[in-house]
Amino acid sequence: MGEIVQTGDTMKGNPMSLNKQSTKPTRDILLRLQEVLQRLPVSRASLYAGMRTGLYPQPIRVGKRTVAWKESEIDACIASMNRGSAAL
Repeated sequence: MGEIVQTGDTMKGNPMSLNKQSTKPTRDILLRLQEVLQRLPVSRASLYAGMRTGLYPQPIRVGKRTVAWKESEIDACIASMNRGSAAL
């Protein structure tokens, strides 16, 4: 569910100052290994090595033998790498 944030005025009894954020639930697309490898320019071994060091995000378990990565986390990782290379 969406989150409603209350401002200090609301706590003082002013119900009109309620600061609403999006009430639409966010849906994250799950990417399987091959989709992640298409987006990140690394090999499978490098991806798993980077996950151990914290360079790449960890997958989530979606089944007994199935994992997937949140698209938003992969996109954030790519954006972070792009910011890092732009600073050079």
